[in-house]
Amino acid sequence: MKHNYRIAPSSAFKEGRNSKVLITEGRQQEPSRADGVDIKHLNKPQIDADLARMEFMTSHEAAEAAAQAVVEAEVAMIEAEEAVRKAESAEADVEAAEAFVEAAEALLKEKIAAQMVILLSFAY
Repeated sequence: MKHNYRIAPSSAFKEGRNSKVLITEGRQQEPSRADGVDIKHLNKPQIDADLARMEFMTSHEAAEAAAQAVVEAEVAMIEAEEAVRKAESAEADVEAAEAFVEAAEALLKEKIAAQMVILLSFAY
């Protein structure tokens, strides 16, 4: 995902909340929830403001932000693995459907050929 950033705002840690911030450059999206964690969608000016606040974080706040980033990365990895499993399952379904279509086409061609033989044998 090009140009996507995850930043935990310092205010979330001061208030003791677990926040998840997903920033998509230039787009503001509807808030959603993932595993009970709030997600805020920020644009570039909001990112810059959060970065400015981070400059003045204490080491404890920075450690909390780093821990939250690790949790968010793990959640993203789990979601990505699930997406891969779903994609592989869908691909297997498509392959099975294609095999069914090929078998049905072959059967139909055989039936048509058999009917043509029968029709031709009655024509003579």
